Amino acid sequence: MPAPVSSPIILTAESAAPAVQTSFTGMRLNPHVIDPWKFKRLDAVCITHHHQDHMDFYTISAALQTTKCKFIAPPETCRRMKKNMGVPEDRIVVAQVGKSIQVEDMKIDFAPNFDVIVTKTGFETPQPFEEVAVSFIFNTREEESPSWGIPCTQRVPHGRGEV
Repeated sequence: MPAPVSSPIILTAESAAPAVQTSFTGMRLNPHVIDPWKFKRLDAVCITHHHQDHMDFYTISAALQTTKCKFIAPPETCRRMKKNMGVPEDRIVVAQVGKSIQVEDMKIDFAPNFDVIVTKTGFETPQPFEEVAVSFIFNTREEESPSWGIPCTQRVPHGRGEV
């Protein structure tokens, strides 16, 4: 059965692909499995932290130019997207642990993420976890179990034909 028209389309910008450091962005070594320029609609791009293999410049650039989606990320990632990638403030949602956001008919809870490496990357002293990393819990329907936000996860309803 096709998904209702109001179903959100959520993409995590987490390529989990190796990257080579070239200034503030990484140079992709592996191609995208799904071409981010082909999306006709995205409601949100969820990013767990600021490492280049998660805050993917190519995915963010495509989504920024071809959709009206929101970019949901922890505070430090939001600052970097705005400063380095030109994501306008009105399209940024700061994910604060313990809070949630409603995107169409999906509730996204912001949960702790204890990635120790990200607390030390790009800082002179380690930063608080809640400042630099977040996990997403995608609640699609009350009667279903939540869909745990993990890298490389996307939700594209069947029958939409929008990829």
